[in-house]
Amino acid sequence: MTCSPLAIASRFFVTSALRSASLTSGQTGGAARRESRKLPESSGNGRKERSYGEYRAELTWEALTAVSSLFQALLLLVAGGAAIYQLLEVRRASQFEATRTMVDRMLDPSFTTALMYVIDELPQRITDPTYREELTSSRGWDLAAAHHPELIVLARLEEMGIYVRNRLLLSSTLLDFGAELILESWERLVEVVALMRSSQRNPNVWENAQFLYHYTKDRRPAAEDLVSKREAK
Repeated sequence: MTCSPLAIASRFFVTSALRSASLTSGQTGGAARRESRKLPESSGNGRKERSYGEYRAELTWEALTAVSSLFQALLLLVAGGAAIYQLLEVRRASQFEATRTMVDRMLDPSFTTALMYVIDELPQRITDPTYREELTSSRGWDLAAAHHPELIVLARLEEMGIYVRNRLLLSSTLLDFGAELILESWERLVEVVALMRSSQRNPNVWENAQFLYHYTKDRRPAAEDLVSKREAK
């Protein structure tokens, strides 16, 4: 079928018009979509608008900053906990050394000899008026330890009481080793302490030794029962 030149020209112009309309519609739709994804940077000040991608990137950066700050806080918390743990370990090591030193001093021959004197001989010696007069008229430091070995035991109990009261040693370990010794020796020394307190008019003489006795009595009732049974025999 043969088309006339007029028909061919008409078809060409119609096709070109349709193609132009399609391109214009596509550009208008894309611009509309881009406009719809724009977010205002600030309201009412005529400032430039930011794209959705820029706004989303800003939110992502703020989130990363917040996570980084939280991570740093956790690191500081962990570091602080580690430092506290190290300090506690150092203190425990110092307490262990003090406890070991005190146990060695309790095993010293001069102390064990004085302790045996307190347990075996002092109850009889304390009934001697001359012996009692020496304790009553003394100021403590002017008594010879060779004649009054009980002062060696009192001095050691006083020292242990100071350490326990100020938490300078492992008190539970010390009591595991010498609870019975502490209870029995103090109970034999109560009368000596009373005489020395009356002579010095100071009720606080040997107060740390007395503290040690009550501390041990409260925490080692089994040792107290053992001492009571031994005395009953």
